[in-house]
Formats: sequence, structure tokens, C-alpha cells
Amino acid sequence: MPPTVQRQQLMTAVWIVGPFLTFALGWWMNPGRSDPTKEPMANAGDGSASTVSALSSDRSRSAPADEDGKKTGRGFLDGFHFELTDGKIKELGETFRESLDPIEKRLAFSDLLRGLTPGNAEAVRRQIEHLPQNSPEFQEFHYAWGKVAGNDAVMFGAETEKADMAPALSGWASADPEAALDWFRSLDMENDSAFDNLLKDRGLDPNELRHHFAEGIVKGLSAVDAEAATEFVYSLPDPDMQRSRGMLRTVTESVMRSRTSAEAAAWAAALPADADGDNTLRQTALARVAGQFAWSEPELAVDWVGELPLADQTEGVLHTLGGKLGAREGENAAAWSTSLNPASPGREAAIHASFEGWTHTNPGAVTEYLSGMTSSPDRDLAISGFVSRYRWENPEATIVWADQITNATTREQALVQAGRAYMKQNPDDGAAWLAASELSNEAKLRVVSPAKRRDRS
Repeated sequence: MPPTVQRQQLMTAVWIVGPFLTFALGWWMNPGRSDPTKEPMANAGDGSASTVSALSSDRSRSAPADEDGKKTGRGFLDGFHFELTDGKIKELGETFRESLDPIEKRLAFSDLLRGLTPGNAEAVRRQIEHLPQNSPEFQEFHYAWGKVAGNDAVMFGAETEKADMAPALSGWASADPEAALDWFRSLDMENDSAFDNLLKDRGLDPNELRHHFAEGIVKGLSAVDAEAATEFVYSLPDPDMQRSRGMLRTVTESVMRSRTSAEAAAWAAALPADADGDNTLRQTALARVAGQFAWSEPELAVDWVGELPLADQTEGVLHTLGGKLGAREGENAAAWSTSLNPASPGREAAIHASFEGWTHTNPGAVTEYLSGMTSSPDRDLAISGFVSRYRWENPEATIVWADQITNATTREQALVQAGRAYMKQNPDDGAAWLAASELSNEAKLRVVSPAKRRDRS
């Protein structure tokens, strides 16, 4: 065998065997490996915290003290016990700000968080205060500060120019929900001088500030208690429901991450009506979970939506479900959507979306299916879904299909969509088509005008 090949095989063997030898040696040299009476590490839980602590213990022990040996406290992450000195804070901060190595930067930032305490938080903040307020590290720092210092971390933000109070509230709500909720419920900003900088000097609206604070609480609370977060959202006064809908989406996202698709769908279906008897919040959650459910477990998702009251089978819910089913299930999704109860408020949206989703994955199969459909309102909706997705691939072909729609309003909407794509891709031919088309003057104007929003028509 040639020497080069032998060397390559030897190196391969070293790469494969090396990690196992290292693990075995470390296990053998661990003095506590055979001592069943040794006290386990605090807050080890299922072992994950102790594992992380062990992996980071070398760096923890090597943290230097400043000249006077001053320490600033224990870290806020249980099990890490990483002590930061004033000098170490500055050293880590310099690494975080100036290092060009992304891993080194992230490790430095992580060490700052591991050693964060109420006593050193302001010193640590000075190391990250250059960051924009929407950067992940800025948000994560204030979240961590809120966890360890609660009210003090939140109110520090009342005197700063950046939006750091909401992430601090998130951290506080995740660590001590009742205290954070009591703080929010007792707010009287107009009569509290601590808020003068925000209300008087900067002229912020107190109602907008309350919404901002509420959003922070929901983000933290939903991570530890989705039911409590949901109850809090429902309790908020919000006449137009826009802010509440956004906050319930936050809760829904947390539920979707922590539960199965079926469990999340059941949670959403069990949500109560709004205070005024409307179902806006429940339908917001239903629409959000429908897509994930359809993608992960399509058959169960179809059964689930069929069991919902007709009032909950809204355009938003069935459009989301139909789009995902169409992309995943193709013809089966088309058959499902056209078989829906005619009384379902979202039936038309489901048909449109299922054909739109199917077109995304197999446009040829869609055109073949459309060719076999008899002229009907359902076929009109199916063609409009096809046009909506395929117009950028072949605008001329979609114009031909749009012309087959029998409903005048649906046909015009589909032709406007296809025409916009045609004008964008081939302005000269598009202009010639538009001039010869039988579209109304208003529709022709829409073709040449930029779309203000995405529509399904």
C-alpha cells in the first residue's frame, strides 16, 4: 500500500478514535466518578446544568481578581458559579467589543451573563451599551438583568434613551411572574416622578408605554406559564385588539414550541371569546397553529378543523391551513377544500389557498387538474389560486387561464395580478396586451399602479 494512503488511513483512525479516548481518560481521571456519596451539584436537575458547569469550570476557576481582589458577586445562572471581578468585566467587555472572532465574542458575552449580579449589572451594561437597542445581545442582557434584579433593572431604563425596560420586564416576568404583574397593575406613571424622563422630557404617551410594558411581560411570562400569559392578554383593555392580537401571537408561538402540534391546536380551540363576545383573539391563535398542524400532521389537522364550530372556520384559519395542505398534499388538499361545508366562512379562502400551495410544488399537475374541472365557482377560485402563485413564472400563460374565470369580479382580480407580472417582466408586450384587453379603465390603472398590499385575488 502506498505510504500516502497509509498516512491518510492513520489520520482517519485518529479522528475517529481520538474523541473516545479523550472521553475515557477524562472519566477515569475524574475523582468523583466512583463516589456515590458525593453531594450532587446544586440545581443539576436532569444533569444538563451540571454538565455545562463542568465544561465551563476551567474558565470559572481561572477568572483573575483585580489588584485589590474585589469580587462583584455570584452569577445569575444556577450551577455556573462564575465570579466576575471589575477587571474581568472590563477584559470581557473589550473582547466582546473588539474581537473579530465571532465565537470569541459570543463566549465573552456569555461569560458576562454568567457572572451577572444585581451588584455588577451596571458595570456589565457599560460593556454592551454601544449596541443598538434591537440587537439580540442588548435584549438578552436586559432580560438577564431583569431576572436577577427585577424592579431595579426595569426602572434603570426609565432614565436611558434606549428601549431597555421591556426586555428587563420579560426577564423579571419569567423569574417572578407575580411580582412583575403586581408592578404592572399598580402603575401610575402620570403621578410617579420616576417616569418624568419618559413622559415629560421625552413626551412619550403613557398608554403606548403601558402597551410596551405589557408586551415585555407577555414575552417573559409565556416562556414559563402560557395559561397565565393568555389570561393577562385577555385582561388588557384594547378596543381595536391590534396590540392584544400581537401579544397572543407571542403566547401562541411559545405554546407551539413547547407542545405538539395537536396539543397546540387543542389549546387554541379551547380559548374563550373576547370580553365583548368577539372571537378575534381565539381566531388569531387558531390561524397561527393551523399552518404548523397541517404541515406536521395533515390528516389530524383536517379532522381538527372539521370539528371546529363554523364560526371559527374563518378565512384566516382556512387560508393558512389550505396553503400548507396544498404544498404538502397536492390533489388531496384540493379535494378537501372543495368538499368543505358551503356555510363555512373560510371555504373560498381554503380553495384559493390549497391550489396556490399546490401550484408552488407542482404547477403541471394543477393545470391538468383544472382542465378536468367543470365550470363552477369552485373552479374560478382554483384558477385564481393558480394565477396568484404562477404569474411570476409565466404571466402570459396565467392570463390565458385567468380569462377562463366566469365570475366577472374574480376574473378581473386575477387578470390584474397576472397583468402586473406581465408588465414587470415584459413592459412592451405587457403594454400591448393591456391596451387590447377588455379590462375596465379602473382595472387597467390598477395593473400599472404598484400594489399597495399583497392580496389573494
